[in-house]
Amino acid sequence: MNLSEHFVLGEFLSPRDKHGASIPVRKILSLKRLCLTVLEPLRLKIGGAIRITSGYRSPAYNLKAGGVKKSRHVA
Repeated sequence: MNLSEHFVLGEFLSPRDKHGASIPVRKILSLKRLCLTVLEPLRLKIGGAIRITSGYRSPAYNLKAGGVKKSRHVA
């Protein structure tokens, strides 16, 4: 699923979430807004690709990964 011209949802998901965990619509909309308002303008400014290394985690995966309860990954 495309979030913007240069970013797709899969770039932001943890390995477990890429394989079937459902992502709440509000999280997808938040990631789309991030792409459109921050990442696309940043990509244009630096003149090249941006590699996403950390993004959304389901609460269950966050717990398994050792993430804190109020992690920004699940926010």
